[in-house]
Amino acid sequence: MNEYQFTGDFQVTEDIKRKFDEDGYIILRAVLSEKETSILTSAVENEEGVIKHTYDHDDGDGLKLKMCLWNQAGNDVTGMLARCEKIAGTMEQLLGGEVYHYHSKLSMKEAHTGGQFNWHQDYG
Repeated sequence: MNEYQFTGDFQVTEDIKRKFDEDGYIILRAVLSEKETSILTSAVENEEGVIKHTYDHDDGDGLKLKMCLWNQAGNDVTGMLARCEKIAGTMEQLLGGEVYHYHSKLSMKEAHTGGQFNWHQDYG
């Protein structure tokens, strides 16, 4: 199983790296604490947060979902999260080198009534 628990002293071991290389993913539970998750949720949902930058996206079937896309990791909660050691540092260990923020995308769908997001992979 590719599932691991994040702890304060978490390090990517040879076994974790091997599983990541073989399967292309790992599941890392509890990377964010409940308090950090609450802060992130507030930053996204607050009227002055990320939510004010969303736009409607037609799903092709007449329904809509909201999206937000940005290219700069700013000094707000989302930017700090993208650069923090437990996110960027863990990814550097998994990928074997320095990582950079390319872009962030947030897709928001209303339960039962919102449109669907057709996922795709840009880098095959």
